[in-house]
Amino acid sequence: MAAGKLRIKKDFYYVVISYADNESNRKEKWLKTGISAAKGNKKKAEAMLAKYKTEFDVNPNQFIAEKESPLTDIISNTNEGEISAKSSKMLFGDYLKQWLEGHKQNIEENTYFTYKNIIHQVIAPHFDKKNIMLDELTDKDIKEFYSERLETVKNNTVIRYHANIRKALEDAFINGLIPVNPAAKVKKPRAESFIGDYYNAAELQKLFELVKGKKIEFPVLMCAYYGLRRSEAVGLKWSAFDFYYNTLTIKHTVVKVSTGKGERKLIKKDRVKTKKSYRTLPLIPEIVKLLTKIKTEQETNKNYFGEKYNKKCTEYVCVDKLGNIMNPDNITKQFKLLIKGSDLKIIRLHDLRHSCATLLRRQGIPLEDIQHWLGHSSVNTTEMIYAHFDNIIHLKSAASIGQALQRATDINANDAQETDIFEDEYEDNNDIFENDAEREWYEDDETKTRDFEM
Repeated sequence: MAAGKLRIKKDFYYVVISYADNESNRKEKWLKTGISAAKGNKKKAEAMLAKYKTEFDVNPNQFIAEKESPLTDIISNTNEGEISAKSSKMLFGDYLKQWLEGHKQNIEENTYFTYKNIIHQVIAPHFDKKNIMLDELTDKDIKEFYSERLETVKNNTVIRYHANIRKALEDAFINGLIPVNPAAKVKKPRAESFIGDYYNAAELQKLFELVKGKKIEFPVLMCAYYGLRRSEAVGLKWSAFDFYYNTLTIKHTVVKVSTGKGERKLIKKDRVKTKKSYRTLPLIPEIVKLLTKIKTEQETNKNYFGEKYNKKCTEYVCVDKLGNIMNPDNITKQFKLLIKGSDLKIIRLHDLRHSCATLLRRQGIPLEDIQHWLGHSSVNTTEMIYAHFDNIIHLKSAASIGQALQRATDINANDAQETDIFEDEYEDNNDIFENDAEREWYEDDETKTRDFEM
């Protein structure tokens, strides 16, 4: 009779069967269960152990044979990170976790942790509570999950859940675990448009005075002047600046992500969000002066703190007194505190990116140039998300309409002056826009309704 035990490998339970071969030599056979080693799953794994042990005693050859049977080949990872299986008798939540681990090598580290948090903390617990197996999952189950979540979160959050569920089930379908993809029958929620707030030129000047001399001065100015993402500002290295040609190249990022278990990890990457995010921009004199000051301060701190100074991060601009890379989360928190203590309206740090785009647009800069400045993958993104105009444009439009109606009255009263009046009207209407590009944008925006995913 064979002996059996449970072992954990890469966060999953395995059944280990110990037996004697034909020559009385003791051997072990590891069998995959597809059950994660998360809290609460041990009883399920023990039941699988008992089942395998009983079946091994009845017919050991099906386990010992070189080519494993469908029973033992529960789930396996291919070289490409895809999941293939000949049996789908596993919880849907456990399948999702296994699916994600199989794709871990193919996605960015921060993306992996984002997906892991969604699956482990939200999706899997919901379906595990209902004990729903992969091959028993229906479109109704998915719809009920979405409806429940929409009571507490926004549409765009559920859209992220849907992306994970749909892709995981599509892989399960392709690999023969399920006959159809139930998520294909589920309509995802309608994406909610989001337009961030922004500061005008006067408000930005107040902000610059507010952060002057503060620890977050440099990242705030980079977000405002260049519309950088927080990850791009914190990820700036000294090598990104060419003081001979006065250029700045965006090519590094630093992000902080939740790894689960209440921990957050700083991830440094020598690449940016997309190919278009890699860009070279001209240096602004104000930034050159600030960089010179920062360089001097870093050298002073390095000499003053000596061995305590972190020399592993000397290539980065955004570091604290001890040479450690500034915590992106702390930059956001300090920004909020500064704004709350001032007479400026409350906006997010990321809204400085919106402010940059808006000011550029108001100066008549073409959308294609703003796209390059901000590093958007598509000019449509630039147009839909960032290029807002403030109330002054609308006030000018209202004034223009009033002037046009008044002129129409004057025309009826004095037909003899018709030609001169229409020439004046044309000139006045052009005055409400700073240039033709601005006019085209405004008129187009009035006639289109856009919906997009952030």
